[in-house]
Amino acid sequence: MKYNDKLILTSVLLKAKQLKESGVGRLFFASMDKSDLQPTAHRPKMARYYNEAGLVFVPNFVLPDSPANPAGHAPVSGAP
Repeated sequence: MKYNDKLILTSVLLKAKQLKESGVGRLFFASMDKSDLQPTAHRPKMARYYNEAGLVFVPNFVLPDSPANPAGHAPVSGAP
């Protein structure tokens, strides 16, 4: 796993654990481009970390396509 992936995963797991300890119910994490962040049977240590943090990984997550300029919404970047 690359350094940035470790950094992201550590941050997510720490925050999830804090939220779990504060009483937040179900927690989910999805990565759109990194299967390295998914816990699997071949990564029992990572799976344990997810479990301890109360975090569920959402596999195959894809954001839905949206229209370029939905009616009634201004462009985000200020572009026409």
